[in-house]
Amino acid sequence: MPVYEYHCTDCQNDFEALLFNSSEEQTLKCPCCSSSALQRMMSCISGVRGSGGKSDSTCGASSSSFG
Repeated sequence: MPVYEYHCTDCQNDFEALLFNSSEEQTLKCPCCSSSALQRMMSCISGVRGSGGKSDSTCGASSSSFG
């Protein structure tokens, strides 16, 4: 069940939506203005690796350095 980020082109609101299947995207509306003029945004990928609990994020990174 992926979480997607959207941008409403009518009211400029950014929000996240949990979609259970791809057909739900067709009926998705902005939670602020109820518009269906939405653009899916690129999301940052982050996670925890190893037992140290260090968090890595690839958002804005110029290269992957998962070493």
